[in-house]
Amino acid sequence: YFVGSNGKVYKIIDKKRVAYHCGTSMWNGRTDIDKYSIGIEVQGYYHSDITPAQYAALRQLIADLQEIYGVTDDRVLTHSMVAYGKPNRWFSRPHRGRKRCGMLFAKTGVRAKLGLTRRPVFDPDVYAGRLIIGDQYLAKILYGKAPEQEKAIEHYLSDAANMISKDRS
Repeated sequence: YFVGSNGKVYKIIDKKRVAYHCGTSMWNGRTDIDKYSIGIEVQGYYHSDITPAQYAALRQLIADLQEIYGVTDDRVLTHSMVAYGKPNRWFSRPHRGRKRCGMLFAKTGVRAKLGLTRRPVFDPDVYAGRLIIGDQYLAKILYGKAPEQEKAIEHYLSDAANMISKDRS
């Protein structure tokens, strides 16, 4: 699905087909999440809020999909929760933190606006030792309590602003 800034929802792929939207992904030991998930792309930027029309449309779309497929609130995940990186020159082990896409949808307040009352409170793959944390700030945004989430987002946005100003100098 795709949700435009005006709140219009587009069904992009027939439900009988696989939409390759997750990329390298894992949740609770299961890889290749594309085959077991429904992707919702939201028009906008990863570091800013969505429109009121998008909130309304997403709230309805998520509720409808939850009813059809029996998905609980704590199984509505963001891309950043399932994406992981394979070992590389920075990380000797597979790690969570490869993508920050959708990270703001993990925030307690944003989830509440979407009608989601429960969320994952830890990363099952990090907990089981399958992955390590590759981005501490992202981990706090995804699984921290509301004050931790806000503090991590402030730090992240501050770092991003500093990087942009360095690039312009």
